[in-house]
Order: sequence, then structure tokens, then C-alpha cells
Amino acid sequence: MISEQLLVAHELQEKGRESAAYYLWRAQIVFLASAFDFFMHGLAKFGLCQIHEGSWADTQKYENIQISLKQAILAIDSLQSIDWFLDFINGYLSDKTMISYEAVKDILNMIGLSLADVAEKAFYKRGAQEKPLERMKRSLNGLYRRRNAIAHQMDRRHVDAKSSGISEQLVLDYIAEIRKITDSLLEEAKAKVS
Repeated sequence: MISEQLLVAHELQEKGRESAAYYLWRAQIVFLASAFDFFMHGLAKFGLCQIHEGSWADTQKYENIQISLKQAILAIDSLQSIDWFLDFINGYLSDKTMISYEAVKDILNMIGLSLADVAEKAFYKRGAQEKPLERMKRSLNGLYRRRNAIAHQMDRRHVDAKSSGISEQLVLDYIAEIRKITDSLLEEAKAKVS
């Protein structure tokens, strides 16, 4: 869906309707960030369930999750079911945005996936000046900041309210970076399941 809309934006630009193309490119950044956030929520739920079921080792962050007395009673009453846990983690994760580097790092620490390994698989390039972790941090934080500027400020700078520039290439770059990260995350999770 995100890539398909790029074709529409490209056609609009070719027809001289640049402001409409800019609008679609900005929308694509918001959609991409939302899709990544949704992916991260799914990965977090999967990892937490793997830990809960004993398939993955507990982590300190997992062990420090606090539940209410109501949730504890539901857990005791539902010893044979995981439904209470799914309800709990859906609520626990529902208000978390998982786009920024720090948010992704926290979730990976909670479910026991190595951020360094994910970054290495996604961004290692022999002889590169930027280390994989730094590249991942720049990519995620760049998408997060740009998404927030678009969604909350109409992509305008605080200083002078001028619109920030945007291009099809910028959107394509964000898509490529997020694809590398999600592919690496999936590879790490699959390896841990095996």
C-alpha cells in the first residue's frame, strides 16, 4: 500500500501537481511509521508470550513488569489459559509508541532480542564510517521525528513555521531502512524460536 501510493505521487508530480505529491509523500511517512509501530507491537506480544510460555528465557525487564491485583486474580483463575496474559499485554503495550530508537531498544531488551545483532544484520557494511547501531539509531529517530513533525505540526519548523522539504527519494530511503530493520528483527525472532 505504501509503495503503491508512491506511484500516485510520482504521477501527480509529473503532471505539475507538486503540492499534492508532497502531501502524499508526507502521508507515506506517517503510514510507514504506523506500520512499523504495529509490527513492533506484534513482535513485542509474540516475544512476551514466548517468555510467558517458557520458550524464551526470562529477561529482567520481563520479570519487573508489574500487574494489578485484578490481573493476578485473573491469572490464578485462568491457570490453563493464556487469554488473561494476552489481555494484559495488549493493555500494557497499548499506550506505547514503538518507533524511536529508545523505544525499540526497550522492547528488544524486554523480549531478549539483541539490538546489536539486529543492527548488525540490517546495516553492516564493510568499511562504513557509521557503525550499524548508530545507523539504526539515526534511521529510527529520523523517521520518528519526521512523522511527529508531519502529524503534529503539518511538517513545519518551530522556528519559522516554514514547511520542511520532502521528496520521493526521502520516502524511498525511509522505506528501505525500515525494511532492513524489520527483516533483521524477523530473522532474529525466527532464530530464537528454532
